Amino acid sequence: MTEQELEAEVDRMLALEMEKRRAALRQEIRERVNREEFRKRMDRINARHPSEDAYTLEEQQARDAALAASREAMVEKLAKNDARYAEQEKAREQHRREYFAGKR
Repeated sequence: MTEQELEAEVDRMLALEMEKRRAALRQEIRERVNREEFRKRMDRINARHPSEDAYTLEEQQARDAALAASREAMVEKLAKNDARYAEQEKAREQHRREYFAGKR
């Protein structure tokens, strides 16, 4: 093997190695970019919503008062519904008794 043939073989092998390394670097860069884009997307998805920020003491007290008032209104409404339903059931039962009393 002459010196020129040796140099040609070395150049050919270096070119193959460089192409392999270039392809590996391309893949590495693609993966890094994809990871960064994924991290940015997840950071945006998992970011705190402004409504989740901590309330000041006054804001929390006002919020608690509004929730308590809402709960009282709901309990009152449910009690009225229960009373109305009980009256309707009593009327239905009375009607059934009167209706079926005549059938016997």
